[in-house]
Amino acid sequence: MNEFVPRRTAAYISQHDSHIGEMTVRETLAFSARCQGVGSRYDMLGELSRREKEANIKPDPDIDVYMKAAATEGQETNVITDYVLKVNILY
Repeated sequence: MNEFVPRRTAAYISQHDSHIGEMTVRETLAFSARCQGVGSRYDMLGELSRREKEANIKPDPDIDVYMKAAATEGQETNVITDYVLKVNILY
């Protein structure tokens, strides 16, 4: 038991991502973000805002605007998706 055996501690798992061919790059990235739980941040942001007001904490305005824009759901575009597209020179 005191001996390190790689076969017992590590495994290779291949990954095959299947995407919907009819979706645009923007839609694919937005869908992926929603699947990974980005949308739940909106509720947490509301709770954070409430607690900050109770504690008389004033967040940095630039960061506050960015977080609200990034957490907004139901819009055609998303700040995070646009950023990923621009960084990858797809936009």
